Amino acid sequence: MPEKVYSETKKMRIRREVSYHFLQRMTVESCGTEEFAPRMLELALDRAANSTDRDNQAGAVLASPNLDLVFGWNGFHPGMGVHLSAALSAIYDGVRSHRPVAGSILFLPWSPDQHSAAAIIACGVAAVITWEPLLRLTEDSLRQELLSAQALFKDSDTTLHTYSGPIVSNTTIKFNSKELIIKDAR
Repeated sequence: MPEKVYSETKKMRIRREVSYHFLQRMTVESCGTEEFAPRMLELALDRAANSTDRDNQAGAVLASPNLDLVFGWNGFHPGMGVHLSAALSAIYDGVRSHRPVAGSILFLPWSPDQHSAAAIIACGVAAVITWEPLLRLTEDSLRQELLSAQALFKDSDTTLHTYSGPIVSNTTIKFNSKELIIKDAR
């Protein structure tokens, strides 16, 4: 199937699946469930393709309390002139576009680092949802930093959920400097 046709079909499906009523039902308690996590993590993985990072491509979706979605990905951001993590990119874009960040839910397939975790907590994000299969693939050299970030969440008002089920995606991203193909896992 030509890329443009695939993209248009996928966009239409995402619009249908992530409707206003879908977002209206999502709460901090339910966001890590089978009903919400797969769809939102799929969107985050799709956004990872926008990353300019050569080694690890990450995406994020921030669902604000007023039911807006803000997308972020890691890489160099010309507006700030710095390299941002996917989580910080979504938060920055949310603040820049005057969307509420406090009380929002952040979907991030890979766990945030300690620096990003501190910013997520400081901004008042209510919950962070990560995806367990990517956490398992994390290099040992980064594992301690991720554990430190998780410890920050335990001592805060931000809830950390780890979703371990399948997601629906046909995405290729860079992870640990290697191509990682995420297939449709239905």
